[in-house]
Amino acid sequence: MQAMGYYPSEHEIENMLNEVKYSSLSEGELIDSISFPDLIKLYINHKPVFDYSEQDLLEALGKAVQCMPGLPSDEKSLAFAPTTMLSKEGLYSLLQQHGESMSKEDLQTSFRALLLNDPVYNGVLPDNFTGRQFVEELLGLQPAIAGGGTYDAAEATE
Repeated sequence: MQAMGYYPSEHEIENMLNEVKYSSLSEGELIDSISFPDLIKLYINHKPVFDYSEQDLLEALGKAVQCMPGLPSDEKSLAFAPTTMLSKEGLYSLLQQHGESMSKEDLQTSFRALLLNDPVYNGVLPDNFTGRQFVEELLGLQPAIAGGGTYDAAEATE
């Protein structure tokens, strides 16, 4: 799946494995392997049709702001913009509460590996960053925008 550009969560992988395993249960057998054409069918049936838009990513990061320790409750309901500052601790808290089951040490190791060869970050997730900085610089993504295409920061600032 990953070789084809789809990175399912552990939960999604478990669901796909169960779908394959029990696909022939009515015939009294459990399946433990599939053919390449069956893998392609599984991929087509599970991969989202559309990529995430910039707005989707910002909404998700907005939830991390709500998880930031010490943030006054009146600021937790503010709209999250691309330039809103987000803390590393808020992101960790969000990922631990709503993402895959990972410890803080696992998250730190993952971000260290992600940023290891980055000359700016040298394997270190900054304490604070903007939503746009997280998406574009730290993750290196160019999210899709409504109507198709990809997000271009240079066009957005013109």
